[in-house]
Amino acid sequence: MDITGEWKIDPDKTISELSKTKTMTEDQIATQKESLVGRIPKFTTIVTGKTITIGGADLPYTTVTSSPSEVVIEADTNGEKVTITFQIFDDTSFKMTSSATNDMDHLIWNKNPVAQ
Repeated sequence: MDITGEWKIDPDKTISELSKTKTMTEDQIATQKESLVGRIPKFTTIVTGKTITIGGADLPYTTVTSSPSEVVIEADTNGEKVTITFQIFDDTSFKMTSSATNDMDHLIWNKNPVAQ
């Protein structure tokens, strides 16, 4: 899959994915969704053929492996190599995990059609 483009958090898909591993009340779901909606403008991931921009940081990367269901890249952040794995759901969404942090493990990202 081609992961280049601008990606934004999808609150509904994220909560659906989170609900698979965690039991949540309706109030917790509403709070979580409100939090995610508030983060959307701040959390945009942009992938070009040479850099990935996460949290405002432009990181050069190389592709380690690529298949229809998963893309693994290695990014250079302050001289440290970080492995980022994109679990592909379809042509327009993925889940991203990083060897540096688990902060984004539960987030589902959608391609921003306006930016394409």
